[in-house]
Amino acid sequence: MNLSSLLSTFHALPEYADVTQRIGRESISLNLPRAARLPFAASLIADLNRPALLIAAHTDRALLFNEELPAWLPSNVQLPTSNIQYFPEPNPLPYEHAPWGPRTIHQRLATLSALTSNLQSPISISSARALFTRTLPKRDFLAASRPLKVGSSVRLEKLFEAWSGAGYTSESIVVEPGQFSRRGGIIDIWTHAEATPVRIELFGDEIESLKRFDPNTQRSGEAIDSITIYPAREALPKNGTLITVDADSESDLAADIERLNSGSAFATLEFFLPLLHPTQASLFDYLPENILVFVDDWDGLHDTINELETQALELRANAFDSGLIKRDFPAPHLSWSDIQDELSHLPLIQLGRATDEIDSVSIPLGEHFKPGPRFGGQI
Repeated sequence: MNLSSLLSTFHALPEYADVTQRIGRESISLNLPRAARLPFAASLIADLNRPALLIAAHTDRALLFNEELPAWLPSNVQLPTSNIQYFPEPNPLPYEHAPWGPRTIHQRLATLSALTSNLQSPISISSARALFTRTLPKRDFLAASRPLKVGSSVRLEKLFEAWSGAGYTSESIVVEPGQFSRRGGIIDIWTHAEATPVRIELFGDEIESLKRFDPNTQRSGEAIDSITIYPAREALPKNGTLITVDADSESDLAADIERLNSGSAFATLEFFLPLLHPTQASLFDYLPENILVFVDDWDGLHDTINELETQALELRANAFDSGLIKRDFPAPHLSWSDIQDELSHLPLIQLGRATDEIDSVSIPLGEHFKPGPRFGGQI
């Protein structure tokens, strides 16, 4: 079901033109009720046809945005729903030595890949905790990305070394993103930026063809001219950094450190991201210049980040007491002041109530809306 025909209601509001003219020049607050915020954001995204970031305070609200936004986008604009990327939060808490999970890794890296590619007007959706978590610096992300073109020459040893250093694992058959395999002159690889894996057919050292293929049937399909192989993990195992921590030689942590220092990818690799990449980076570093940034609920975002910071301090103390980290272990997350500073330099659109923490122009659109009748379970 497509609900975009209802967006004409917003166009009829006398303040709508004022909103579109102010976007990009200054931050604005709209004081919209919760039910009107997502469709209003969709209307602006469709009309302005610009990249967008929607920030929700809580995960369930971000998931709701991700599920419902395609229904609000008009089908006649050049903005395919495949451009919508959900940037999820990691499964483990800060300082927890546990894997992030393949789906989380895939969705986060698909978002970063979309923001660094030539994808037209990508839309990213994130929760407070997802923004709170550090990621791979953009410079390192781009340095680990490798373009491949039909007709170009490759050195397989160097190619496989680069892929391993970018977090890919060598398998007998490719069945999920982050894997590559070789069978003679045929190489398969699946990057998180692509919906399907790609088969590279070689003639000597030259790439003869690039074809997408079905991972279930392994049958080749559409031929393409080029592809960019983006990193497969948010922490890169090969960066020349040797890691040492005080851990029992037989512990899981010690085993992971041995894998890390050998340049191998493994399940809990992202735990070491702050050590491998000391430069603090977040999703904000990947945003294009003409981005539209929507904040659903500023007060909720503020409160959630403050709660996460308090929790992280307790978890850090516990991790230090248990020998999991050293005292100088870098924080794997941002602070509220970091996030507030990033948002203060962006063309911010506060969909809800205005805040004193950000200088903004208030446009009281909320007065045009009122809640519908509640029937209390009766028809």
